[in-house]
Amino acid sequence: MQLIPGARVAYSAKFLRQIGDYSHASASMRGTVQSLRPMAHSKNYYVKIKWDHDDDELRAGALSCNLVAVAGIPADAAG
Repeated sequence: MQLIPGARVAYSAKFLRQIGDYSHASASMRGTVQSLRPMAHSKNYYVKIKWDHDDDELRAGALSCNLVAVAGIPADAAG
């Protein structure tokens, strides 16, 4: 997945399983990439996200490896 500002993203199912978050709320979150910042000594980026229905600044960012493009999510995966 190539992340660029304006891309639509969600947390990946793999990431949610790894942290033990099985809530529907986290799995159904969708947002738009605002900016990307490279991380030193890593191939990942810190991604600033504007979530559709969440204005909590503590959740306004994520690592690129924990995200998936919304277009890449099967229709029945969030339901």
